[in-house]
Amino acid sequence: MRDVRHLNFDWKYSPKFRQEFVDSGFDDSKFEVVQIPHANTELPYNNFDEKRYQFESCYRKKLYVESELEGKPAILHFEGVMTYAKVFLNGYQVMEHKGGYTPFKADVSRYLKYGGENQLVVYVDSSERKEIPPFGYVVDYLTYGGIYREVWLEFTEQVIVENCHVRTRNVLSAEKLLDLDLYLTNFAQRTSTVNLVFSVLKEDQPVLTFQEVVDLTEDSYQQFNIQRAISGVELWDTENPNLYMLDVKINNHGHLIDQSSFRFGFRQVEFKNDGFFLNAQL
Repeated sequence: MRDVRHLNFDWKYSPKFRQEFVDSGFDDSKFEVVQIPHANTELPYNNFDEKRYQFESCYRKKLYVESELEGKPAILHFEGVMTYAKVFLNGYQVMEHKGGYTPFKADVSRYLKYGGENQLVVYVDSSERKEIPPFGYVVDYLTYGGIYREVWLEFTEQVIVENCHVRTRNVLSAEKLLDLDLYLTNFAQRTSTVNLVFSVLKEDQPVLTFQEVVDLTEDSYQQFNIQRAISGVELWDTENPNLYMLDVKINNHGHLIDQSSFRFGFRQVEFKNDGFFLNAQL
């Protein structure tokens, strides 16, 4: 199962950047201690020059990783860095990302020191850059700068649920259809067979449970389409916003190795010449 380490507290921050800041042995004792989310500078409510937040900065954080975690995929997540980021771990660049509004992540297990201390460094450029949307055109709002959303390190098993796109079909019929696009990540990149257990829940009560056996290839990311009939569920509408949870579990040789949940509802939306229809009602 997943072991999540939140990394939001006690970062060292500098409102400038030099290449030597990347070195693990750099002395950052004079850096400011900050918490995430963080803005690279504080500004008044109005009447300020927007160039004041458009500069390069640096964030540094030490983290300890236990030796028993060696061998597990280690995924470093950033929910949002404004606007361009380069991430270094123990002196190695592990990823970069352009765009402040989208999250990004990378498997950093090969860069970690297990049973010891690690140095995480983030270079941030908060300037408006033409190759990063929405810049290069007319922008009528301010973007500011810094690591402004959560950061965490996640240790997983070799096969995990990456995402699931839940589509509901035939919703006006007594027997409806669940149409699932399930995305799995296979970090090991080895062929194997895993058992998937799906549960549809309404307020933690099971409505439907079924299983599927899938064969994994050597590809890192794999997609499976799974369909199953379902009945006895309630439609979603504005007066009765009935929602369900799809719980997906991966079992390998009888052991639960990953689990993820996705919220969804049963509803049909149509635009016609005579108006907007929700579940066939105008």
